[in-house]
Amino acid sequence: MTEEIKVTFDPEKHIMWGGAGGTSRRITYTETGQPMYPTWPGQLQPPHTTGPQVVMTPEQEKQMKDAVDKFNQKQLTEATKFDGGKTNWSLFPWDAAEEIIKVLEFGAGKYSPWNWAENGGFKFSRLFNSSMRHFIAWFWRKEDNDPETGISHLAHLGCNVLFLLHYVLNKGTFKNNDDRKV
Repeated sequence: MTEEIKVTFDPEKHIMWGGAGGTSRRITYTETGQPMYPTWPGQLQPPHTTGPQVVMTPEQEKQMKDAVDKFNQKQLTEATKFDGGKTNWSLFPWDAAEEIIKVLEFGAGKYSPWNWAENGGFKFSRLFNSSMRHFIAWFWRKEDNDPETGISHLAHLGCNVLFLLHYVLNKGTFKNNDDRKV
C-alpha cells in the first residue's frame, strides 16, 4: 500500500514518488514501470545499475524534494488510508439500489431467492421484453409503480438490467442466454 505523488519533471516524462512513512521510497517511470532509486545529488539510479540514468536539474530536484516533504508532512498530520485505484462505492445511488432490492425480495418470496439465475437463467429476450413493459408503463402510461408489487416500474427495469449484466459478466454459466438478433 503506497501512496504515489506524481511530480512532472519533463512534459514528456512523469516520475512518481511513492512510499509510506518509515518505508523505503521508490520512483517509477510511468512509461515503463521500471523502478528508479534516488542516488543524491540530483540523479536516479536504476536497480543493479541497469537501464538509463536520469539526471535532474536543480529545479527538478527541488520539485522532487518539495513533493517528498509534502508527502512526509501528510504522514505526520493526517490519518492515512491508501484508496487509489479502489472501487469508490460512494458514487453509487443507494436509495435506487434499495428499490431494486425490494423487487428482488418480492421475486424471492413469489418464486425463490436467485430463481432468475437457476437452471441457466432467462433468455436475454425475455428480460428485454420485461424491461420494455416496465419502461413503457412508466414512460408512456405515466404509471409510477407496478400494480402487482407496488414498487417502481423503474426498479423493475433496473432489476432486469442487473440480471442481464450478471449474465454477461458470467458468460460461462449463462452461455445459452444470449438470443439477441443480429
